[in-house]
Amino acid sequence: MAAPAPRAYWFSRDPRNGNCIPYPPDMQVKLEAAFSDEDPGNKQVEFTVCGQVFVVKVSEPYTQTNVGTQLSREVFREAVTTMSFTKKDPGFYVACLKHIEFVGSVMSRIRENPSREPVFPPFPEAIACVLELYDDMVSNFGLDRYIREFGGQKCLFQRYAKTPEGHEVERYFANMKSGSIYKRKILSLVGLRNLIRQGKDIYTELYRKKFASNPGQYGKDEGPNKMERLTGNVVDLDTVVVRCSGEEIKELVNKERAKDGQPPLHSTREVADCETVRRMVLNSAGELLGNFIATFNLSADEQEDRQCFVPPPDYVIKVATRHTDRGRWPVWQYINGPANSYHVNVPLIDDVVGALLLAPWHAAKAYCLIMAKYDGAEDKLDDFYRNCIDDTCFNGKWKSIELFNEDLEKRDTVSAVLASMQKEHQQRFCKIYDEVDDEQKCDEAVIAAMWELVVAAQAQGELKDGAKVSITRDMVDAWVRNPSIEF
Repeated sequence: MAAPAPRAYWFSRDPRNGNCIPYPPDMQVKLEAAFSDEDPGNKQVEFTVCGQVFVVKVSEPYTQTNVGTQLSREVFREAVTTMSFTKKDPGFYVACLKHIEFVGSVMSRIRENPSREPVFPPFPEAIACVLELYDDMVSNFGLDRYIREFGGQKCLFQRYAKTPEGHEVERYFANMKSGSIYKRKILSLVGLRNLIRQGKDIYTELYRKKFASNPGQYGKDEGPNKMERLTGNVVDLDTVVVRCSGEEIKELVNKERAKDGQPPLHSTREVADCETVRRMVLNSAGELLGNFIATFNLSADEQEDRQCFVPPPDYVIKVATRHTDRGRWPVWQYINGPANSYHVNVPLIDDVVGALLLAPWHAAKAYCLIMAKYDGAEDKLDDFYRNCIDDTCFNGKWKSIELFNEDLEKRDTVSAVLASMQKEHQQRFCKIYDEVDDEQKCDEAVIAAMWELVVAAQAQGELKDGAKVSITRDMVDAWVRNPSIEF
């Protein structure tokens, strides 16, 4: 007989990092039983880990205490909510897309001229509409199929989906192979939701500090510090110019050394310490810093204050070993465990605009298009959570969102439909390419085969203006001769 569904999930908060840790399933059962027991004397559960005894008190305030050290941590109980797929009326998505297009035009103007002080008109209706959309985006990620696919647990959804808009988001490390992808994705969703209202303010704070990468130059709840609190992650405000552990840089350095008759380098440390890499770093740094100084018209005092000056050829590159060392010099080497890289004290402005201003709105746009155009089709929604909502850092997250939207908007075009049909029947077309040597005859054979498939499927595609049309023989002819054509 199957165990009854839990009525709640129990977590403890790790005081070292603030992360919420779900109790194991057997402990969940014991804690809920003690919670439900009406006898005040039964309101605690004892357990042992590695010889240490802990007591969890399930009457408020909930706490877990190490009996030996008497150190305690907070405990939380989250009531289970029943999950079902959430969908709005079609008119809601149409209105939402109009709001997103308007906000997108504002953000694009800022992206085109980053040196000007950003001015954001108020758009309360757009914010309210898209925040309501995000509630559905988060809620629907709690469906069982996503929990299974991304290695989640229902208790993780219960905990993080209830994070109110504007509240702190648990910090997470991106680009990890270990841990729960599901947890990082749901934290990404609630973090993006927070940026709908707060992204423009964070961007303005960064702009006024000339995008300084040193977190110590900002207030406790300002700029990158505020972004980390509201999203659990940050966008990089420096630029990596050389990663010394990569095979490509080692190969490049050894080619240069071979020209001078020098022996090859093998280790990361040897590559990092060689004069060739030092020259490459200073050359790249000079170009990046010079462009930033010109773009933002930095005075000599501002360059010194922000540590954003072009270093001389004999500049001694300092070594950073901690996250807090960022931004203390115009260029530095970062060494921490296996990491060994060189950084320049200016950001890629496209990444900053993309992360704070574009990503939150364009993720909503992708979801909205799927709901409006495909009626929330399961395969399209799966693709959204799989490929649009990335569990990487924000420098990668916004790029995934942009690529997804670009693909989504072209997915039903005439050219995309024809490419998909050819891919589906690739064995048939490979045979034509292998057997017909004459280019003109080969094209004619491919056109004939494609047209046969189009007629059989009564295939349709979208034009650039969005109109849906039946695919004609002329379209097939033009596409075979130029697959990049747009109709």
